[in-house]
Amino acid sequence: MTTTNGTTEPAAAKDAPSSTDADDPIPAAAERLAKRLRPVIHPGIKALEKKTLASFAWERQGKRQSTAVVLKEVKDQRAGASNVIFTLAWQPKGGKEVEVQVNATITIQIQRGRTALLLQIRIYDGTRTVNLGRGESIPKWEAGEKNVVVFPYPSSAIGVERAGQVWFPKDPSSPVVTRELGIEGKATYGDLAPYWPHFSEKGWLVELPPLPAPLGEAMAKEVPESWGKTVLAFAIWAMVVQPFQQSESGDAEATVDPTTYGLPPVASYWPQRAVNLDPNRVYAELSKTLLLPWHLVAAACASLNAGKHVIFTGPPGCGKSKLAIALAQMVRNAEPVIATASPAWTAGDLVGRYLPRRDGKGLEFKPGFFLRAVESNRCLVIDEFNRANIDQCFGELFAVFAGDPVELPFEQALEDTVGPMAAVPATKTVDGMAAVDGAGATGDSDGNAITVPKEPRHATVRILPTTYTRRHGARPEEEGVAYRDYKVSPEFRLVGTMNDADRAQLHQLSFALLRRFDILRVEAPAPEKVKDFISDRITKISDTMDKAAYQFEGQGTKDLLQRLRAEYLEPLFSNVAPKSSSAQPFVDLVAERAIGLATVEDILRFLSEGLRSPSEGERVASGGVKEPGLAAGASYLAMGLVLSVFPQLDALDAVRRRAAIAHIVAIFHREGKGAPFVHIEGKRDDKTGKVTYQLVKPSARSFRPKDINKDNEISIAEYLIGELSLQYQDLGDDQWESLVRHAAGG
Repeated sequence: MTTTNGTTEPAAAKDAPSSTDADDPIPAAAERLAKRLRPVIHPGIKALEKKTLASFAWERQGKRQSTAVVLKEVKDQRAGASNVIFTLAWQPKGGKEVEVQVNATITIQIQRGRTALLLQIRIYDGTRTVNLGRGESIPKWEAGEKNVVVFPYPSSAIGVERAGQVWFPKDPSSPVVTRELGIEGKATYGDLAPYWPHFSEKGWLVELPPLPAPLGEAMAKEVPESWGKTVLAFAIWAMVVQPFQQSESGDAEATVDPTTYGLPPVASYWPQRAVNLDPNRVYAELSKTLLLPWHLVAAACASLNAGKHVIFTGPPGCGKSKLAIALAQMVRNAEPVIATASPAWTAGDLVGRYLPRRDGKGLEFKPGFFLRAVESNRCLVIDEFNRANIDQCFGELFAVFAGDPVELPFEQALEDTVGPMAAVPATKTVDGMAAVDGAGATGDSDGNAITVPKEPRHATVRILPTTYTRRHGARPEEEGVAYRDYKVSPEFRLVGTMNDADRAQLHQLSFALLRRFDILRVEAPAPEKVKDFISDRITKISDTMDKAAYQFEGQGTKDLLQRLRAEYLEPLFSNVAPKSSSAQPFVDLVAERAIGLATVEDILRFLSEGLRSPSEGERVASGGVKEPGLAAGASYLAMGLVLSVFPQLDALDAVRRRAAIAHIVAIFHREGKGAPFVHIEGKRDDKTGKVTYQLVKPSARSFRPKDINKDNEISIAEYLIGELSLQYQDLGDDQWESLVRHAAGG
């Protein structure tokens, strides 16, 4: 049967005979529910005929407009039909009425052994499907459990959540002011209010009304009306979100123009600046966890607001990755897609590739990091950006960034494979239930027509930039071609990070790519800020491990940590007043960007663990070492430097590396050779089993560091130089000895 708008009315779907409950009770439960629902939909909708269902009022840039939706007509339902056809009329204020025909169907699908009870709404050339129940939820619903359903997110519908925020708010009793989005709007939905979907992070949520009574039993008249209202609310929702989605059929208009309904154009849901970060608010939020200069945050916000992508550079541990993730999350108010680049990356990792199906039946297209971020309307963060050959990986994305659509050499199954349903003859039965090629059906085995999901349609994968529309700029060869489109939101941003050591490789990125990125250097925080950071961490360590630390003669844990802070930690990492010199002084390891604050925190954690005793209050004998607590603490601090700082010295040029090494050695080489390198050794008494602890000074003969003054004792400075000499074997002994002489002279 052909309707007035040229669509084909689905053949009536008869209730299939159920299989035995012992085999699978779920299809039988779905059939019983379908029998209860189908008869009430038509009278429920008919009860609202000629009534105004909803109205929409909005204001944009001083212009006010409103429109209303009226149930114009409900067609008589022919005997045995499972679908209802009705006409909605949009009546814009001061505009022409627009009629839209809607076809609603309750149907059952059994696919891959799983049963679903579906409500399908067919408008124009598209079908929206909502799962009323699937699998185990069907008998639970039949048993009386409440049923909250989620209207599906339309595929390839960039910005559709904005319509959700404006017209389907969580709190329907108050107007939604969305001036940041560019419009202020409110929907009024009268009788449909109990079943009007409410937008949330999960989608559009609706609690379904009570189930109709089984056939032959009496029911209140409100039950059919409540189901009619539910179907009508779903139909209006489908029409509101339709303009955000590009049609996947080659012969159809790209989008439905919402202005014909009297609704705002899709573009008005975006502000003039798609990204609108307030640097003051962003800085206040980031300052809770990161020490960053204000001008860096301001520059990053300005770049992202201006439509640029950004790359943060800095030493390891400076907070650039946390900064990138935090900013990307603020741009979209959603967790970004995070990826770490590697030399093995190809365009397949970033865009997508064919991969084996889980069921082993051939290959299917799997989107890469970029397409996954675009499809979920999130930003993309690429850590260690330049570890991959980004120019090669970006490939087709250069054209997308330039504002051109790109067709990929891949095909992907379209997501609407559940519907529309196709009428086909029954060919066989399984346990009394008709099926075609093993697919579930809702018919019988007597040759009557049944409905089954049509075979999945595949389409060419295409990436559409923000500025692309079918109406303006379509190429002739697109006509009649189906596409699986990924639309890049105006808010999409790519945020990358790379270490200072990789900055020299920036020239390897093409100018085409660099032109679309701003390179932002993550500056070191001021020494005063680092000093406060160290003081705060030392205080926390003191409070958490006071009695849990080793006890040294004549020095408590808090006093020991404060001396380590003043004599070693601050000169190393937050040298507020460096010594004057005729040459430019090396300030400290953080200020000179050798390391970041995360590395400082790693060293402090290592130090605290080195001083933590196996059990509470273990005392350590001095072993003849002067100021044993300070010597032990400085030794563990030196070991922390070897583990966390020395590997990062490779990123410095030769001049800055030597200056950093000289700075470290000078801090530990004081009063002759400086503090001895020691470790804490425990010895167990064989008779009592008691363990005693004392400091031990390893001899040069049994230890690899360089004994520069040949006294068979190793100072902390000599230990550090010995470790460095193994790392930089191209330097001779005379050069290492000159560092010690220079430090002693300083």
